[in-house]
Amino acid sequence: MLAFITTQTRSWNGSNIDAIVDADLRLGWQATEALSLSLVGRNLLHSAEQAFIAEAWESASAIERSFYLNATYKW
Repeated sequence: MLAFITTQTRSWNGSNIDAIVDADLRLGWQATEALSLSLVGRNLLHSAEQAFIAEAWESASAIERSFYLNATYKW
């Protein structure tokens, strides 16, 4: 599954968050009827992006590119 994510430019209290286009990818394999494996990559088009401005902190928060493996076993 490939998903493209788009956002619009947003502003809050004088700070701006730029519009972005990014992508997430999930590659999955049903190894057996009970076992499924997948590799997931998030925010693949940018190494880090400003996602929101938190009220509790003066600086903006960034979400970095990430990868993970997932295994699900059903019995």
